[in-house]
Amino acid sequence: MKFKQPFSKILVELRTQKHLSIKELSNKSGVSERHIIYLEQGVHEPSLEIIFKLIEALGSDPIEIIQRVTKNGASDEPMS
Repeated sequence: MKFKQPFSKILVELRTQKHLSIKELSNKSGVSERHIIYLEQGVHEPSLEIIFKLIEALGSDPIEIIQRVTKNGASDEPMS
């Protein structure tokens, strides 16, 4: 399954909507600034643990995030 709206894009959108700097999100989530930068750039893929830390720090609903990643974007093609 491929995703058209990657987590990196959603993370940037949520962080900017909440008016948080990367440093502020890092402090709230316990995830390093460098790791957040890499996630936002799409360099790293987040683990489930990191996703939940960031979602909690952003005050977002995990189900909503999953729906945003998959809605209108998932295909049945296998990921390579």
